[in-house]
Amino acid sequence: AYVLQESGELLQLVDPSLGSKFSKEGAMCVLTVALLCTSTSPSLRPTMSTIVDILEGRAGVEETSTSSGYSSGHSQKTNQLKPQYMSQDTMTQSVPSIHEHSPWTDTSQSVPDKGLHISGR
Repeated sequence: AYVLQESGELLQLVDPSLGSKFSKEGAMCVLTVALLCTSTSPSLRPTMSTIVDILEGRAGVEETSTSSGYSSGHSQKTNQLKPQYMSQDTMTQSVPSIHEHSPWTDTSQSVPDKGLHISGR
């Protein structure tokens, strides 16, 4: 998806069965937001309130992506992946799993059981 974004062909990710029955502007917005949310660095991901603002039209995707450092942060990674994707036939290209290119970062926390028991009435 990053390669398609860099080459200005992000709309190739839209289901072809839709034909022309979709908003290109809306699709670009949703696809760009999806890419923002998949950053390997949690600090570069937008907050949920920012995502809601973008999807409801109160904020622009461009403002968010440039202010968060998204564009510059992914350009280097995209350039590293381009040869791999561009050398494959577009109909048979495979998408590498996330662990092949970057470590998986777990951002959840475990909370120890404090003996809290909830009983029925």
